[in-house]
Amino acid sequence: MALEAVREAFEIFINRIDDKEGITYLGIALDSAHEFIENRGSKQERDIIANLVRTYRNKVMEKVKKDIGNGTPDSEQLECLDRLMRRFADSDFANDSDFQALQAEVFSRWRDQMFVEFLGKRPSELTFTEKASLKALFLKNLSEEEQA
Repeated sequence: MALEAVREAFEIFINRIDDKEGITYLGIALDSAHEFIENRGSKQERDIIANLVRTYRNKVMEKVKKDIGNGTPDSEQLECLDRLMRRFADSDFANDSDFQALQAEVFSRWRDQMFVEFLGKRPSELTFTEKASLKALFLKNLSEEEQA
């Protein structure tokens, strides 16, 4: 994929960041950027791609901060934010400590919100048996998602 195509995929992503197709374009852009940096392009082109990735990673961080700063998003919104951030990590573009800290915060909020929405309790209020059952279920679902 040419440099312009990577740039275009990022633009489509940012214009569709709030719909479910947005993450598809993010994946295309990040996979192409990773391939471009690893396998081809002049140093100047690789630097441009790296800057594009940083720019859009920062835009995602801004969105996440804005969304979690506007009250308590529901678990579905937090899951979408987690997926956006995880997509950067999956492509080896999450090597920034601020990004990693924000990603951990989003995941923690998502987990806590799921407990409240589905069980009516915060994780700290669960019994040992409830925690063990939920952990097993969560790990099973996470494993299935990684295989997909």
